[in-house]
Amino acid sequence: MKRFILIFSLCFVCAFVAVAQPVGYTHKAFAPDGCIVNYLVVFDDTKFFIDVTFESDLSKFTEKPTMMIRTFADDVFKLSGTVMSCDVLTSEVERDGVKKTISAFSSVVRFNIDSSQLETFKNGIAKIRLSTTPYEHEKEFKKDKIGKHLYECYLKEKNKDANF
Repeated sequence: MKRFILIFSLCFVCAFVAVAQPVGYTHKAFAPDGCIVNYLVVFDDTKFFIDVTFESDLSKFTEKPTMMIRTFADDVFKLSGTVMSCDVLTSEVERDGVKKTISAFSSVVRFNIDSSQLETFKNGIAKIRLSTTPYEHEKEFKKDKIGKHLYECYLKEKNKDANF
C-alpha cells in the first residue's frame, strides 16, 4: 500500500510540474555570444503574451525589444515587447590565487501576441530573432523544438477557464 501511495504521489507531482513549463535552448554554449533562452505563453486578463527569459555573459535586450518569428509554413511576424526585468548577476572566482569577477545578464521580456499568431505555432517555429545588444540573437531550427510546445501551452491557457 505504501508503494502504491508513493508511486501515485510521484505521478501526481510529475504531472503538476509539467503544466506551464517554459521551453528553451542553449545557443552557442561556449562562445562569447552564447546564451540560454526560455519561452513561456502567458494569459493575462484578456491578452496572450510570450515571456522570454534571456541569460548571457555579454548580450542583453535592447530598450525596445522585438522578436521576429518564422514558422515552417513561412508565416513571418514581428512582435514588440516590454522589458519586465534586467538583472546583472556577478560572482567572484579565484584561480591560482587570482580573483576574477564574472558578470552575466538576465532579462525577462513580455511580448504581445494575438491568438491567430499563436495558432500558427502548431506548424512549428523555423527561425527566431531577438533584438539583443551587442550581439543580435538569431536561432534557426532544422526541425521544430519550441513551436509545438508553445502551441500546447497556448491551448492549456485558452481552455483553463473552461476546465475549471
